[in-house]
Order: sequence, then structure tokens, then C-alpha cells
Amino acid sequence: MEYFTGEWNADSFIMYDIISRIQLYSDDRGKKRKEHPNRKPIFHRVNKHIKPITCKYGTTFRQKIGNDIRPYDPVNKGYFTKARIDNPELMDVFNEYRDLYFPGFIFTDITINYMPPGAMMAPHYDRTNVGDSILVGFGDYTGGDTFIQNEDDRNYTGWDIRRQTLKFNGAVRHHFVSSVSSGERYSLVFYNGKNKVYKKKKKNI
Repeated sequence: MEYFTGEWNADSFIMYDIISRIQLYSDDRGKKRKEHPNRKPIFHRVNKHIKPITCKYGTTFRQKIGNDIRPYDPVNKGYFTKARIDNPELMDVFNEYRDLYFPGFIFTDITINYMPPGAMMAPHYDRTNVGDSILVGFGDYTGGDTFIQNEDDRNYTGWDIRRQTLKFNGAVRHHFVSSVSSGERYSLVFYNGKNKVYKKKKKNI
């Protein structure tokens, strides 16, 4: 293993250290994007709560960033996001983590979420995701639990995603994140975006 140890708590600390150093982008449209240094972000308040930074690492349909043509990913049929252009080595990190804790899971993209004290995520569906996603959290924080609507009723079950990976279909199950009381909450969502390659593979299964 190049990055991790195979021990959950140690690897959680290692992953936190890696992703907390990354420049996150809440918008990936070149000159119009809003760039936020992790430690001094410009947050937007929504209903008295702070909106988190949500950064996509993977591919996008946008061909250009500013006046430049993005690198193309022929496997996933998309162009590299800004975060992937800046941090190409992260794909090896994410693949090694996947092989350790949810082997065999196919993903095309990863969303990196950053939530400081006061941040929360309102109830929503992940409309652009296909099939199951894997969610895992990192950091020393309180609050920030993930609530997912049960499949058999309209109630929600809360999860501390630092304790284990959480697998669910966010496109069909309503979910939200409660307000972070203290500390900084990072999370990773491994998922498949709506692309031709994944759809073709699913048909052949």
C-alpha cells in the first residue's frame, strides 16, 4: 500500500490530512468559478445556516476552463474537473482507499464536501447520480450526522459516517446533513455520474 495502512482510524486521519490540503472549488466553470481557500472560505448563508463547499473530482461535460481545453477522459466520456486537473495523484489515493474499504465498487466521480461550524445540507436527492453511492466522513467535529429516509416508511435514520462507509442510492432516497456544531466536517461521496459508459456496463450485467 502506498498511502494507507489498512487500519480504519489511522486511514481516516490520513485521508483527512490529504483532502484538507486541497484547494476546493464550488464552481467549475473557469473564470466564473468561485475559488475558496479551505481555511478562509467565502460561505453563503441559506435560511440562517451556512452552505458547505461541494467540490467535484472527476469529469464534467464542460470542454473548456477559461480559454483552455480540459484533458479528456475517454473511459468516462468527460473532461477533467478543475480539482482533478490540479490534483491528478488523488485518483490513485481514492482507488487505494476503495480497494481497502469497499472493493469492487465502480465509480466515475467523487464529491468532496467541506462543512465548518454552522454548515448544514438541506433535504435533497442526488439527481445526477446513477445507482448506489458510497459515503464516508472525516474530521473531529460534533453534529453533522447524515439522515437518510427509510425505504419502508417516511422516517429518517441518522448515521455518523466517520464510523463506517455508508452505501445508499441518493437519487431515490431523500437525505440531509444536520448542522455542524463544532469542528470541521469533510466527506467523500464515491458515485457514478450519468454517462454512456456506466449505462452500457449496467445493461451487460
